[in-house]
Amino acid sequence: MKVKGRLLVLMAVVIVTAACSDNNGDNDDYAWWQEERSLRMDALNTYLNENQAAFDSFRTAPLAIKHDLSNFVGYQMLIFRLLPELFPQYWGSEEEQFSRFGLGPDPFDSDSFLPLGFGLSLPEPGGIDPSVNYVTLSCMGCHTGGVVDNDGELIRMVGAPTPQTMFTAATQSTINDSAFTAANIQAAIEAKPLGWFYGFDPDYLDQEIKERELYKSTLLTEFFMSQISVPANAVKSVLASTVDQYTYNVPNPPLLSGMPGSIDVFSFSSASSASAAGLDTTTDPTLEEALPPAPAPADIASVWKMSDHYRYQWDFGIVNLYYREIAASLTVSGGDPQAVNMDNALTAAPFTDGLPAYPYPFDVSENLYMRGEAIFQQACATCHFAGNTAVVDPVEVGTSPNRAIVLTDFAESALIAQLREACVGEPECYQSDGAPYPDDEIMDPPGAYAQLPLNGIWASAPYLHNGSVPTLYHLLTGDRPETFYRGNFSYDQKYVGFVWEKAVDTDRALLFDTRKDGYSNSGHTGLVYNGGYDWSEDPDALWDLLEYLKTL
Repeated sequence: MKVKGRLLVLMAVVIVTAACSDNNGDNDDYAWWQEERSLRMDALNTYLNENQAAFDSFRTAPLAIKHDLSNFVGYQMLIFRLLPELFPQYWGSEEEQFSRFGLGPDPFDSDSFLPLGFGLSLPEPGGIDPSVNYVTLSCMGCHTGGVVDNDGELIRMVGAPTPQTMFTAATQSTINDSAFTAANIQAAIEAKPLGWFYGFDPDYLDQEIKERELYKSTLLTEFFMSQISVPANAVKSVLASTVDQYTYNVPNPPLLSGMPGSIDVFSFSSASSASAAGLDTTTDPTLEEALPPAPAPADIASVWKMSDHYRYQWDFGIVNLYYREIAASLTVSGGDPQAVNMDNALTAAPFTDGLPAYPYPFDVSENLYMRGEAIFQQACATCHFAGNTAVVDPVEVGTSPNRAIVLTDFAESALIAQLREACVGEPECYQSDGAPYPDDEIMDPPGAYAQLPLNGIWASAPYLHNGSVPTLYHLLTGDRPETFYRGNFSYDQKYVGFVWEKAVDTDRALLFDTRKDGYSNSGHTGLVYNGGYDWSEDPDALWDLLEYLKTL
């Protein structure tokens, strides 16, 4: 996909202009933040422009690449483009561009024929015949959050967590719909003008002509359809026989399909590895021993200034930045190491190392900020600082332990093996002398939670590792709602988090119920985790701190 050379700079201007539309622009108490925010936006845009090749990869490169006929990765381009037209009840309209999945039109390339968060890959030459393009998620599929500003404009934030819902349910609905037939797909392709599928880009015209010709064969069309239905049904079958039977067989299980911005990645990975190994209840380890003991949903995290992180993931479980990128790609490749797009993984790692956080797009009071900075140093800074190596036991902090204990010995070993296989021959995956890293320098989960830096914390709502607390106000006070909505882009400027009391984005927002296993909103409360502050005794200090946190 081509990226227009000057478009990024132009988009930067548009975004800064939208972000600076404040209600209190004439108030001197807020003028300082308008200036500071503008400086930070300049720094962010400069970073993106100076690293444009890496940014383009982060934005448009597929995380996984199809490498043979039996490797089921992504959707064929022509079928993918037709999903909104043939099945709008599952995918939304063409104009929505998958916004119900937290994505939408690509604001960085107005000519893009793919929604934001997707990448296009042509199979390796000679690897597949017939050769068609496939579409899979890019890095920005999970790391391009959004917030609605005071003018009602949606700002997309590179590196922020996306309130993405997985496509499993939509895919299952599609393949089981009576309209999912070769005849309907062929008719829809025939009805489109030549060039439509690739946005009338002349560079793709020959490719589109070739692909259209292939779909004239009903047999090939049915084969392409099977490349979607077979893996979808296989995943459903694996989950039904593994985590459904054991990990999620609890009194109050969470949604296996996940919430917007949250998914139980390691349970899925464990299920896939256990199934591939042929484990059953008589083997050693048994299937039950290999799978996670309880549901472990966890939020998609931001990837801002990863250089400030000692290690990676919510538990510091992955030691090496490159292996972190590869682990993310494995979730899209279905656990197939050979399908991982290593070029992108090796590019995205250093890009996120220095990526600045998106600055808070609303007003910040200078007076409150200055008071809040001192409170932050006492209440938060002793744990949440760049490079902190400490982890905290879930029993001590009081949060749900499920994510901390998700990786069994079997699952950890299986994932390390996949990471090693994906990395064969890549210098970045080896020590400086060329020797392989030992296992504990690839993964070393401590069974505890990291104390992470708070870059862009305002945009990381909801809070805790499982996203069970909607705003920073609720996190600090401990006064937490039992249920709330996740998936909105509208922002609660007072409590500091996304709107949580109602479903503003009704096609995406879902009700989060903290009574479900793995969704607990307990922990990180009391004087110890608030630097000795009792906010009920000093409410002004609470609001001062919240104002300061907006600026991180």
